[in-house]
Amino acid sequence: MFTVLNLDKIFEPDWTPALRDRVFKFDGFISHNRNDGSSRIAAQLRSLGVSIWHDEDADLRERKVQAHVVQALRASRYLVVFVSAQFRDSAWVQCE
Repeated sequence: MFTVLNLDKIFEPDWTPALRDRVFKFDGFISHNRNDGSSRIAAQLRSLGVSIWHDEDADLRERKVQAHVVQALRASRYLVVFVSAQFRDSAWVQCE
């Protein structure tokens, strides 16, 4: 089960839909706990043509994880929260 938060409601009201379409690099950012099966959901969404940021696909060699996460969140239209039994125990999920 997952919940989608529409980030469009947060932005300035004078933004036009055309501008929003150009600004977002990703359709969604998946917030999840490691080993919760969210990679399958990401793959399914991608197969439907949805652009998803999922940390398992991210290039984190520089170990600047927090900076990458913040950048990806800002570049995503929607926040997809993947809730599992371990969800609330994840420090990263709480940060996101």
